Amino acid sequence: MGRKKNKFVKKAVNFYKYVFKFDPPLSIVLDGNFIAIAKKKKFDLKDIIQKTLDEKVHIIITSCVVNELKEFESKIPGLLDSIMNYKIEECTHKDLIPEGCIKTMIGHKNKKKYFVATQDVMLRNQLRKSIAVPLLFFDQNMLLIEKPSKATLDSYEKVHKQLFYI
Repeated sequence: MGRKKNKFVKKAVNFYKYVFKFDPPLSIVLDGNFIAIAKKKKFDLKDIIQKTLDEKVHIIITSCVVNELKEFESKIPGLLDSIMNYKIEECTHKDLIPEGCIKTMIGHKNKKKYFVATQDVMLRNQLRKSIAVPLLFFDQNMLLIEKPSKATLDSYEKVHKQLFYI
């Protein structure tokens, strides 16, 4: 099973690297639920992401997510301490929930080339509508990457046709 997963992950990462020009170190935006689950399972976030993707990564956490984590702190002690080594990006908007904050960062075409690590199913559904957004999530004790979304594959085919049929 591990070998099959590794082959799929490598194929997915290479797809984003070569087709959409994602360059290492890969920028990974984390949401609060993802961080909380990693802390519960005692995973080192950066380590598990780097091992899974087999690339250097740069972890990004928004200030909206940090505010969300302050609410979780009573349930999961040490949660805020576990993220203080990562870059915390200040948000420019007012009163957005973390999911809205992440959607705003990504936009429709993910121009800054972020990977998004989230456990929120609704957020993943919304981000699948955007082009070139690799999604990471935990399934039991494994970190997985989703297959490229229909919007991403449609964008790829559109560009591919333009290159070869002009």
